Amino acid sequence: MHKITFGILARLTKDGAKDIHLLVYTYYFGRSSPCVTIEDGVNLGLTGGHIDSLEQVVRIAVDKHPGYVVQQRMTLEMEAPEIEDPNGDRQMRQSNIAALLLANRGGGTDWGEFSQPDNKPWSKKAANKFLLCCLLDFQIPSDVAWRNGYRLIEDILNDPDNVWGAITSVSASEWKSKRDEYKLHRFPAGHNRLWRIGRRICDEYAGDARRMWEGKDSPAVLETLWDLDAGDQISRMVVGALRDCGQIKGATSDVKADVYVCRVLGRAVLGETTDPETAVKLARQLHPADPWQLDAQLWYVGKSYCRARDPNCSQCYLASHCAYALRRSQGGSQN
Repeated sequence: MHKITFGILARLTKDGAKDIHLLVYTYYFGRSSPCVTIEDGVNLGLTGGHIDSLEQVVRIAVDKHPGYVVQQRMTLEMEAPEIEDPNGDRQMRQSNIAALLLANRGGGTDWGEFSQPDNKPWSKKAANKFLLCCLLDFQIPSDVAWRNGYRLIEDILNDPDNVWGAITSVSASEWKSKRDEYKLHRFPAGHNRLWRIGRRICDEYAGDARRMWEGKDSPAVLETLWDLDAGDQISRMVVGALRDCGQIKGATSDVKADVYVCRVLGRAVLGETTDPETAVKLARQLHPADPWQLDAQLWYVGKSYCRARDPNCSQCYLASHCAYALRRSQGGSQN
């Protein structure tokens, strides 16, 4: 282990003027910039994306206040794994990739209204809303899936006490006929399965999704979701989210190997995009204790930098350890 600097805290003074308290810290651990700049508790946003020195970013912030000098200063440091030649040992590259993903995870995935204080148990309506939105969250952008789920529940069905009962109050064929009107999913199966799964939730769990996971650990909940035919990757996401929100117990679970996760893990470790089964295995190799802890940042890196075409490797904090980025920087083939 070695120490890396990730921020600088300073007090600026000027005769006859109020002191300014300045905090500059790196937005991504493992990279010196861009940085977040905070003055007197006010977040001024990101600066210095093109600068390779934290000191330079601090100097830019100080220079915006003519006549002020740095009176007190503190360097913020953290322990980090030793970094070896990324072109060499694959195991060392994987360790570095995992460490950077974990360091940048922050609070993990923000589950909005479902991330309640003290991990309070959800109401029946909240649990049903959560599961319905998750069931739509495949092969379409996540924000679209969740927006469509809320629209179905609140606008189309008028926020019923039992959303599954409302969906299955019509026949399966009538529900299918509503696809073009409701516009919930790009694929017919994404629309149709809400009725099929809803029917089972009504019959087997009295229309209350909580009964699927109450008193169960993460492996048991995963099996329940598989049996419900929620889908392999959606089931993994549901289990991880339930753990994040304190609704179930469990020390470990897998990532949701969606297109972003498959691309980032495949490229970073293998040098090319991989399939969901391999992506799950790679996540287990990177962080055996709990692969799910990598999920949020893998998704974010994939959405923000590791695009299918023209990836922005220069801004990705994994680039110096990523097999794909290293090969790309040397003019190698791309996938």
